Amino acid sequence: MTSTNGITFLSMHLDKELKDVGPKYVEAVPYLHLGIAYHKAGQFKEADEIFNSGLISNNNISELHYYKALNLISMDNKKEAKISLRSAQEWFSKGASISRPYVEEFYAIYQEDLTRLMKNI
Repeated sequence: MTSTNGITFLSMHLDKELKDVGPKYVEAVPYLHLGIAYHKAGQFKEADEIFNSGLISNNNISELHYYKALNLISMDNKKEAKISLRSAQEWFSKGASISRPYVEEFYAIYQEDLTRLMKNI
C-alpha cells in the first residue's frame, strides 16, 4: 500500500468517526495514525494540522504530543517541538498514553524515546 492509499483510508476512517460520534468523542488513535502517515509522506503541514485537531479533544495523550514534536522538527521548528515534547513528557509521566492490557500498541512511546529526542533537539 502506498502512503497515498494509507492516507486515503485513514482519512476515510477519521471522517467516519467524526460523523458517527463527533469530534469530542473521537479517540486519539485515528488522529495519531493519520498524522504519522502524512509525516512519513513528507506532508508536514498536513500532519501538523491533524495532530493539532487530535489534541483539541485528546490533549492528555503523550503520543500525540511526541509525534507532533517529531513533525515540528522536520518543519525546522525546534522551539515549538520542545514545547510539544515537554507536554509529551508531562502526560507520559502521569500515565496518559495509548495502551491496552496485554496488547502492544502501534507507535507507542517509551521513556527512552522521550529522553533520546530531548537530547537531540
